[in-house]
Amino acid sequence: MTEPAIVPAADRRAARDLLPARDLTRPGPAPLSLAEAAAKIDAEYRAALKLLGEI
Repeated sequence: MTEPAIVPAADRRAARDLLPARDLTRPGPAPLSLAEAAAKIDAEYRAALKLLGEI
């Protein structure tokens, strides 16, 4: 078993700042409509099933 790495606080902050967190305090426009999200999920699911079928 490996020992957990101790990461300095400055490195944790830098890593946390690489990707901005969503601001859930203010509602805004959704990046996808419900229909678009469903279509995207369907396409990804079909692609995953196709890949599994090829294995």
